[in-house]
Amino acid sequence: MSEQDLVPFLKDIYLSFRELALQKEINYQISTPAPLYLWFDAYQLQKVFFNLISNAFKYTHKGGSIDIVIKEEEAGAVIQVIDNGIGLTPEESERIFDLFYQVKDGISSPALSSGQESD
Repeated sequence: MSEQDLVPFLKDIYLSFRELALQKEINYQISTPAPLYLWFDAYQLQKVFFNLISNAFKYTHKGGSIDIVIKEEEAGAVIQVIDNGIGLTPEESERIFDLFYQVKDGISSPALSSGQESD
């Protein structure tokens, strides 16, 4: 774990999905504050955000939108990945943190099925 500027770290992750957004014709944006230095484990945080953003693309239809919003808070930051994808049923919401549980009926994407999707 080290102190780093969260903004360029998340912008790099954002940029790695930019081509997919263009291919799927999804409005994809990021909103960030000025530099925001925080202590975090870059490897673990990268895994989390790759999963969140991969899922947003997996379940958002062509023409949809995905926004990443970073807001500075007194004790750190709030980071949101907001999409207008298909959403979750109440039953799926209850199981979302179950180990190995996967939601069915995702929107197929060649880029995600070819290894870009992470654990």
